[in-house]
Amino acid sequence: MKSEPRVRGLRKWVSKFISVGWLIRLPIVSVLGLVIALDMRLSRMFSLHDFFFLMLLVFFLYSGGFALNDYVDCSTDLLNLPHRPLPAERLSPRTALILALTLSALAILWAAGGGSAAITYACLFVLLSAAYSIWIKSHLFLLKNFVAAVLSSSVFLFMAMHLKSQASWYIFGVSLLLGMAREMIMDVRDIDGDTKAGCATIATMFGTRVASWCASLFLIAGLTWMFLPRTGFAFQNVGLPWMKMALLTSLLVISWFVARLFLNKTVQISWFIAESIKVYWLGIVILGFFERAG
Repeated sequence: MKSEPRVRGLRKWVSKFISVGWLIRLPIVSVLGLVIALDMRLSRMFSLHDFFFLMLLVFFLYSGGFALNDYVDCSTDLLNLPHRPLPAERLSPRTALILALTLSALAILWAAGGGSAAITYACLFVLLSAAYSIWIKSHLFLLKNFVAAVLSSSVFLFMAMHLKSQASWYIFGVSLLLGMAREMIMDVRDIDGDTKAGCATIATMFGTRVASWCASLFLIAGLTWMFLPRTGFAFQNVGLPWMKMALLTSLLVISWFVARLFLNKTVQISWFIAESIKVYWLGIVILGFFERAG
């Protein structure tokens, strides 16, 4: 009987830990770290020091941005995503805000060890992320999608410009285009809550059909970018397995068609497509590492 309070206390802390991991999107940040590692290997410039520095910088920046975004979106998530930690009351909005401010401050402090370029990148990311969460996403519907896509792929732009990573330009282009598509798809998923909250998105202003078509155009552009034969960033030029990636891309597209056939609700379809893009990036990483190891 005496052990029951301890067990309940342990469960409470485990639940809190899982909720924090969900709030800061730990799986997304982890996959991003793997993409950074692959980027460095493809550019033949991998070092534990650089990877550790970039991974922690990305963790602080992106996690802080996600926490702030959920804090601002707490009311709309009650309708769109009630299972998230804040609307489900597994974490308090105050906790999310403290995490956002703390992680963002740590990002800037950590960037100081990487020189002026890293500090500039960290400060710009924090400012743009805050502007996106607080104002841009509710008022500037198309710029909202673009800013979110730029933020999600910005680390590869930083690596391309300041670390001289060859593969980074290629990965940045793909990430930006697929990021635009994913943001538009999530606008379709969140249309009910965004409409009630008065948020301006492509879906709320022009309807889900227009938003879906716009997302499809960016999906096609992103997947096409990967296989343009004359770009210096095509798979064969950076060491990725071209034929295996073509197969992976085909499976991705087929899964979308299957989802449209068997899922009845637009929200379910949009959720499936958005999540499959994350799985696709994980597939890129796995194939890339296997190819380099072989």
